[in-house]
Amino acid sequence: MAICGAAFPAAEQGGSKSPVTITSRTLELDHTGGKVTFKGNVKAVQDDMVIQCQEMDVLYQVSSGDTQMGPEDIKEIIARGGVLLNQGDREVRGDVAHYYHNERKIIITGNPKLKQGLQHVQGSKIVVFLDQKRFLVEGGADSPVEAVIFPGGTH
Repeated sequence: MAICGAAFPAAEQGGSKSPVTITSRTLELDHTGGKVTFKGNVKAVQDDMVIQCQEMDVLYQVSSGDTQMGPEDIKEIIARGGVLLNQGDREVRGDVAHYYHNERKIIITGNPKLKQGLQHVQGSKIVVFLDQKRFLVEGGADSPVEAVIFPGGTH
């Protein structure tokens, strides 16, 4: 299934070095706590990857005396509220997407669904391992794993 191995190709193997542009209604910085919060119609764009949600927290390591956050300082990114990740014809939806920088994985919960064309997979939790080109879909008592695949990849 093509969607599985390429759910987040721009983020694979260390990620893109292109800048990320984030727009929102508000931005709150808590440097002491190591947190930047974007609220209201949040949209983050890097290359052809677009993430949309209602709220996004960027958690980073605070270094003593350092007043600027660099990409190497990011620990986690949490997107909440109608999360939509788009890249080309691939999309991922869910209520919450949690990116763990050191582990290079994204966990999507809250009715998560990966879709490419007419093919899709859904469950109660989807874990995308960015550097391994693999993912895991877990079902629950009320939401078994469901996959719709078209052999030959023509759809």
